[in-house]
Amino acid sequence: MLTADDVDEPSEKLKLIDAIQRLGVSYHFEKEIDQVLHLAYKDFDIDVNDEDLYTISLKFRLLRQNGYKISYVTHDVNTL
Repeated sequence: MLTADDVDEPSEKLKLIDAIQRLGVSYHFEKEIDQVLHLAYKDFDIDVNDEDLYTISLKFRLLRQNGYKISYVTHDVNTL
């Protein structure tokens, strides 16, 4: 069985969580999802140079949907 430990990239773990939640079976993996999201919350940093827009928005949405208080940060368009 594929687990979050088998996936190296944090963005891939978020994609796996998203897929599990969309399938409606996330209740089977609540503990594992909470662990991954807690680590993502602790290391939350929007770095537009390292992550694409999809990954940033996925991280933001998953954290917000699971009760983490994340505020959006506005950037100057010229710095992106």
